[in-house]
Amino acid sequence: MHREFLLLEPNITVTEQNLADRARYIQRKGVFNAAELERLRREAAPEVEPVSTEHNAVVMQQESVRSEVPVDAIAEGAVSQKVEQMRGILEEAISEIRSTPLEQRPRLSRLPLNAATRGAIEAANRLLPSYLDGSLGLDDTGSILFGAALAVHRFIGAKTQEPGRTTNKSSDVPAWKKRIERRISLARALIGRLQSFRSGNTRPRIVRSVRIAFNGLGVRLDQPDIAEKLTERIDGLKQRIAAWGKRIRSWRTRRQALLPKNQIRLTSSPRPVATKELLIIDSVAGQLVKRNRRNFSAAWIDYKKAFDTVPHSWLLRVLELYKIDSAVRDFLEVCMGQWSTILCLQGERLTTGVDDRIRIRRGIFQGDCLSPLWFCLSLNPLSTLLERSGTGFQFRRGGTKVSHLLYMDDLKLLAPNPARLMELLKITTEFSGSIRMQLGVDKCAVVHVDRGQVTQSAEISLELSNFKTLSEAESYRYLGMSQCIGVQEVDMKQAVCEVFFGRLTKVLRSYLSGANKVRAYNGWVMPTLLYTFGLLRWTQTELDALDRRTEIVGHETVHPTEVWWPRPIKRQVHA
Repeated sequence: MHREFLLLEPNITVTEQNLADRARYIQRKGVFNAAELERLRREAAPEVEPVSTEHNAVVMQQESVRSEVPVDAIAEGAVSQKVEQMRGILEEAISEIRSTPLEQRPRLSRLPLNAATRGAIEAANRLLPSYLDGSLGLDDTGSILFGAALAVHRFIGAKTQEPGRTTNKSSDVPAWKKRIERRISLARALIGRLQSFRSGNTRPRIVRSVRIAFNGLGVRLDQPDIAEKLTERIDGLKQRIAAWGKRIRSWRTRRQALLPKNQIRLTSSPRPVATKELLIIDSVAGQLVKRNRRNFSAAWIDYKKAFDTVPHSWLLRVLELYKIDSAVRDFLEVCMGQWSTILCLQGERLTTGVDDRIRIRRGIFQGDCLSPLWFCLSLNPLSTLLERSGTGFQFRRGGTKVSHLLYMDDLKLLAPNPARLMELLKITTEFSGSIRMQLGVDKCAVVHVDRGQVTQSAEISLELSNFKTLSEAESYRYLGMSQCIGVQEVDMKQAVCEVFFGRLTKVLRSYLSGANKVRAYNGWVMPTLLYTFGLLRWTQTELDALDRRTEIVGHETVHPTEVWWPRPIKRQVHA
């Protein structure tokens, strides 16, 4: 049928499925009656008189020639016509996108997957290889693909939004809330009509509404106490509205959907596991120094605004050192060249010029999924230099020397004496100066230990830095732990308990449901203790005291009818 239709109407573009759907629609809806269908059938295939044998031979020859033509030749012609129509639109769209900055490109909408869209996409796909073969890089390939998507939108007449304009997201209001709000509006309208009837309005519409309000209650409008019944009915509706409103307000306060949707943000662990491994190594070193009365020197190094000051040139150089593909390097270089920000005050831009965006020439974005890995790659050469120095703290004779502990920008140098520590500090400062990153001197410190005792020696002085030397009473907070030679266990236990019970009280006093309180406890409260297991030596007596205090806090903060408190501490010990 599709082949015959193209022979009759070659100028109309239609797919097989669309033509079949139209035919079924005509038959199902009964657009033509039986007589009209018969007339159309005779016009499409008229009855012919018998012809001679010679004519039959000619017809058979024509049919044999037609059978040699491919079945899809006619359909291919229709597609070729659509490709020619797409060519000009695609050329214009790609040229426009190549010369348009990323932030000024239009926002594309989601297209319905129908016959017209499929045809436009097929036509664009046939033209794309010629453009992709001449692509100048990964960013140019992205511009070509974006231009193809824009051409498809324009070909089928789909709308695009202005750059920077966000689409209206669907409401997150649950269906039960919408039903209650609808009931409240209907109840308020009914109250108004009952009050109008009570004041003497007897219009048919008002009377009908009053009868509906008393339907099934056995109340007649002509009985003597109708005013009292109206008052009772109005008060009942007001009480229902108050109850429905309280339920909505309770939902807004409790925010039951907040915790399940944002558990990673709200109930994240205080520190990753990797940091705990570094602290275990550091704790073992501190115990060896104290027990064996060994000499020891350490330095805590902190970079000043590390993420915000790492140079873009060094980030690109690191990619070359690690043999990253050139296409990826070019793509990231183009992206960094477009990094910018704007200054706003109360939702309005402070400048309204043509180019009022502030270009970002240093630093890397915090929170981006690529940033932590890229930043670690930028500091990995420093770790390699420190390992190749040949110095460091040796846990046992003939064993491996540990020169440093590094997590992101938190660096700790370990050495057997101040002279060796100076070598490591010199490597660190020279590397930092070469990549143009500054050390936060006010956050850096050193400690010297002589035969297991902390000694107060002169401050270590480098070219432009003076690091503070810790005394025995002072401590430095490294990866969440206060330490000097080792971790200050007494102070840390007290601080951890305060944080633990502070979070526990907040969770129990919140309006979260029981299930969400359990989630919050397991993901936000308990990790404060879990992070210290293996680092701090908790005795069974201390854990029992924590368990008893947890029960007391649970009784004090939860309503007596809903007493609930978690008791996981003993289970952790048994495990």
